[in-house]
Amino acid sequence: MRFAVLADAHIGRTIPLSVAQYRVEAFARAFSKAVDAIIEAGADYVFFCGDLFERRTLRPHLVVFVHDELYRLARELQNQHGKEVKIFIVRGNHDGRSTSNTLDYIKHPLARYLVVFEEQRSYSDERLTVIGVGYYDQADRIFEEMVKPAFNEAAKGGIKVLMLHSFIMGHHDVPPNSPALTVDELSEVSASFIFSGHYHKRCKPVKIRSGAWLLTPGSLELYDFGEEPPKGFWLVDVDVGSEPQFRWVEIE
Repeated sequence: MRFAVLADAHIGRTIPLSVAQYRVEAFARAFSKAVDAIIEAGADYVFFCGDLFERRTLRPHLVVFVHDELYRLARELQNQHGKEVKIFIVRGNHDGRSTSNTLDYIKHPLARYLVVFEEQRSYSDERLTVIGVGYYDQADRIFEEMVKPAFNEAAKGGIKVLMLHSFIMGHHDVPPNSPALTVDELSEVSASFIFSGHYHKRCKPVKIRSGAWLLTPGSLELYDFGEEPPKGFWLVDVDVGSEPQFRWVEIE
């Protein structure tokens, strides 16, 4: 079973304004390259950990672009590998609020490959359970009120994945006065994997006290010119009874 873990595409970013159109094209190109690489890898599950879009209001053609790329990802994984992929997405702070966000525009009742977590907080099939929670300013309160209960309600045993869009103290270099969870808090739930967006630097896999693997892919493109490569996403090969294998895929 193969996971693709990515985050922070920021489709539609125009900063700096002096090269706005070039920046829009760069972020779109990075997203398409990631889709190409995931298709080539033959992923079974794709986890997108927030900030798919740069802001809540965007030009329609950018929303259509993302919708079409996600459809292409699902179609080609079926055509080339015979896999019915599931694409999981959580809301980032740039995507909008829980009551109104850009992710609403990519949902479609016939897009069975797509799971956007908001009112729905969990997904289960015969292979795994996924719990997804988007961005909130009060990260610690949301963890207590949403994440812990979701794990308590989940079926016992099997692979469990937690998706977040949050800084994690002890794993990320958290900016002062920013909402954040801690590694100790995350160790309180029975996750096998914890995938997080919001932090733009790649972090190598870390196994925390609970036994969960903590993974942050970073952004797909340089969010500002103070950031440094590499940019890309993680592939994770999971076989029950064996340690997962992690492979970094760089987007150039």
